Amino acid sequence: MSSLFWLAHDLGGAVYAPLILARTGNDAQILGTIASAAGLGGVSSALILSAWGGPKRHIHGVLLGMIGAGLSKTMFGLARMPSVWLPAQFCSSLNFPLLIPD
Repeated sequence: MSSLFWLAHDLGGAVYAPLILARTGNDAQILGTIASAAGLGGVSSALILSAWGGPKRHIHGVLLGMIGAGLSKTMFGLARMPSVWLPAQFCSSLNFPLLIPD
């Protein structure tokens, strides 16, 4: 299941920058802002997870992370404006630390 999730994620990652640049008239500043939001989401989640310790059953965290990241990436892909891409990327990255089992 993990392999299928990461395959779909990486296929989407291949069109991430071209999608943003094509829909914003090659605005690299928007691309950088959205990439920064993704980084902040990942760091925020890692800090929260390290303080909390994560769910008792790791599989529940992994499955919840897959669902959360998948829904966020779907919202990102369907949207056509940066005001939706920014929170979608942030929320997607919030789930990635859950996907890494101990």
